[in-house]
Amino acid sequence: HNNNSINELINIYNIPKTKVLYHPFPIMDLKKMGYEYNKEKLYDFAFVGVVRKSKGINVLLEAWTKFISEYTQGKLLIAGILAGEHIDVAKYQSKNVSFNFKYLNDYEYCKSINSAKCVILPYLRGTNSGIPSSILSLGVDIIASDIPMFKNNPLIPEESLFKSESIDSLYALIKAKYLLHSRAVLGLRC
Repeated sequence: HNNNSINELINIYNIPKTKVLYHPFPIMDLKKMGYEYNKEKLYDFAFVGVVRKSKGINVLLEAWTKFISEYTQGKLLIAGILAGEHIDVAKYQSKNVSFNFKYLNDYEYCKSINSAKCVILPYLRGTNSGIPSSILSLGVDIIASDIPMFKNNPLIPEESLFKSESIDSLYALIKAKYLLHSRAVLGLRC
């Protein structure tokens, strides 16, 4: 699907480059699904997808805890089915985190993305993902870890990447995006 996938096939699975057929990962434009969305952004940030350790959910929640102690008006949505994780929801009640732990159908998936100003992808590992295309097609900002899958994605700007597994790096980028979006709402130059 991308250069990262090609490199994994060659370097990890010892497949000769001459045997690799390149087929680009499809760009997914969710606007074409024709759903009507509320234009109001209910959340500053969201995590959307299967909630599991490899997706960096613990890094996100730790960075959020640090962020919300300074910016108490921020709001975070975690939406998706839990997969082998236990999250103490009560621990985050006072931290402006909304949880929607369930399988998301197409409409709920799109609506969850569209309800936020920015979607966070704090993944620890991965090889391919269509979610950046989904997010950006809806005009929503993105934050992603700097794992090869995202670092090699031409749709994700370098300034939207944070150091994978670093709570402090994610916190700093959440803070920067929050301030950027706050200034945009006020009509100030960013």
